Amino acid sequence: MNITLNLLPKNRKKKIKNRKILKLFVWQEGMLIFSVIFLLGITIGISKIIDVRMDLADTQISVDSSEGNYAEIKKYEEALGKTKLDMKIIDRIQKNNINWVPVFREINKNIPEGVSISSILNKEYKISMTGIAESREQLIRMKSQMEGNECFKEVAIPINDIVLKNDIDFKVDFKVGKNCLIKYE
Repeated sequence: MNITLNLLPKNRKKKIKNRKILKLFVWQEGMLIFSVIFLLGITIGISKIIDVRMDLADTQISVDSSEGNYAEIKKYEEALGKTKLDMKIIDRIQKNNINWVPVFREINKNIPEGVSISSILNKEYKISMTGIAESREQLIRMKSQMEGNECFKEVAIPINDIVLKNDIDFKVDFKVGKNCLIKYE
């Protein structure tokens, strides 16, 4: 059995205990402040390194652009992009292999004497023709011949063009069959 004697007065004991707690708090605050300063130093160091690298990169870009390399590369990239676009257009034309010659031959076969064509416009496979017909009978004959041809579909002449008897300014809209355009040799 151990017997301990406490010879210190209560208030002295309390002061020693408070002093130990105070030292612990001061030590913890010191470590916290040290940690914050250490992390802040690392952050500032990384920021300075990034700034130096960015300045170096900006200098390199300005040197390259001042030599004309960057501008020349940009010019070649634009030319290459334009060439790719042209190649796509040519490829699309070659895939479709559209030949308008047989369509013009068929139109020529279906135009009777006394009818003249002044313009032909197309949008994809739809054609719009304008011209002058000497008489209504010639215009109706042209329409019926075109309707009987397998290359032309949906032949339409406005009614007001058919009303007149002589010297008719007309417009004919029709679609061309793909079989008359594609893969023709």
